Amino acid sequence: MFHYRKLLPVVLSVLSLNAMAADDLMRAYERVVVSNLDATAIQKEFDLDRQDVSTFMLARMNSLPKKGDGACPEEVMGRMLIANPGKGIEWLLDRYGQLSAVGRANMAKSLRHSECKEAYEVVSMLLTNKEEVVNQHAAAVAAGPYTHLRVCDYAYSSLLWMVQKGAGLPADLPNGLFSDTSIETRDQAITRVLNWWSKESAKVLEQKASIEAVRPSVKEKIRLLRDANQ
Repeated sequence: MFHYRKLLPVVLSVLSLNAMAADDLMRAYERVVVSNLDATAIQKEFDLDRQDVSTFMLARMNSLPKKGDGACPEEVMGRMLIANPGKGIEWLLDRYGQLSAVGRANMAKSLRHSECKEAYEVVSMLLTNKEEVVNQHAAAVAAGPYTHLRVCDYAYSSLLWMVQKGAGLPADLPNGLFSDTSIETRDQAITRVLNWWSKESAKVLEQKASIEAVRPSVKEKIRLLRDANQ
């Protein structure tokens, strides 16, 4: 009993430090979005090369937003991608296997904030990923028909948002795919975009800057992602 009494303050101290570290990470995470930090400051404030930051960000990416959560992972990851697209995209590719369907949906949403060639390539590959992004709360409170969105549905909305300024998208495409949109309608829209992308992607991508020069390993990781989503 004496030994346990001696150890108790140490255990409580460690738990307190862990709680403080989590609070610090949350504050840094929130500041990425709500502050006016420049790109260099964002990377210093919330550095994905740090193991604790990376672990924290992965957990957030895999989480559905809840009341009181503050910043959405899409917003934070989007700012990280703007600050350093190479680091952000490689981080996402390296953790693709650890991302849930929710995480992959957040990946698709966040990549729309990047203008680099690789962001377009990755989002286009996610158009074939039909994993359901299960949101029981949204389904329970829906006023009408509700069918869970899929990773490909999020990727569709992101890619349309990314290319809408040019490149002549097919006429009459839905602007986005939603939970009250039938699966048949979603699949038809995605098929049309995939067919358009197979013909027009070279034209779109040649206008985009690439991160390959600074992140040469990304090319192989994108190939592996393409194989995983075929």
